[in-house]
Amino acid sequence: MISSERNMNESRYLNRIGYTGTPMADLATLKSILRCHVANIPFENLDIFYKTSYINLDLRAIYDKIVNVNRGGYCYELNGLLCWLLKSIGFKVTMVAGRVARKNGYGPEMDHMALLVHLDDNKWLVDAGFGDFSTEPILIGNSNEPADFRLVEITVDSKKYLDAQKRKPATGQYTSEYIFTLKPHNFEDFAQRNHRQQTEPGSFFLQNLICSIPVKGGRYSIVNNRFVETISGIKKITLIGTSREQAQLLKQYFNMDASLVAVRA
Repeated sequence: MISSERNMNESRYLNRIGYTGTPMADLATLKSILRCHVANIPFENLDIFYKTSYINLDLRAIYDKIVNVNRGGYCYELNGLLCWLLKSIGFKVTMVAGRVARKNGYGPEMDHMALLVHLDDNKWLVDAGFGDFSTEPILIGNSNEPADFRLVEITVDSKKYLDAQKRKPATGQYTSEYIFTLKPHNFEDFAQRNHRQQTEPGSFFLQNLICSIPVKGGRYSIVNNRFVETISGIKKITLIGTSREQAQLLKQYFNMDASLVAVRA
């Protein structure tokens, strides 16, 4: 169940993401909030990887973690809380379910949560919880103008989906990130998959430590024992030898206090 939303402060949340405007339920606000959100709240799975805290689909707890404690989160946390914020501002928002692209096909239904914002007569895909993904809302049914991300209709397992694709700068070719349908879901619908992401031995999030955030001209990421700096297409990789080094990186590049996570020595 989703906890009470009392004491969840819209202004404090907006301050957390560095949004300084006057929010309105319009496209300009939507674009600005998404940019601010992904630029200031990292995609990270430290709690799952280190098994320090079980993540419930509890808005109050997620708000405390992300807004009050200055942490990041993964898709259910980031997009779940962003959904609350957008609705609080006055947007019409629905949650949609995605299947993440893998080497041998796609993950199960509910593998990913994204948001669909209904604005005027248009629908926009908004996703603050997929790591290296679009920092702009993506218009459903957009024209075929060149873009870093696009949506393509495909059929998988005899079912129709929209395929969220990313263009590789080096080749210009598009690759699938995840597929989804426009069917609306409630937060509780993701509870079973959220549990499995944290408990199944083969879970990507149990096997891999991820912390990632976009910066001007590129991205900073911690991937297991590597710190990856990608700026203007140039990638620099530094090995992380100790938990102290990891803590310093989390503080310097992600504005996270690692003392709040019982990191492994």
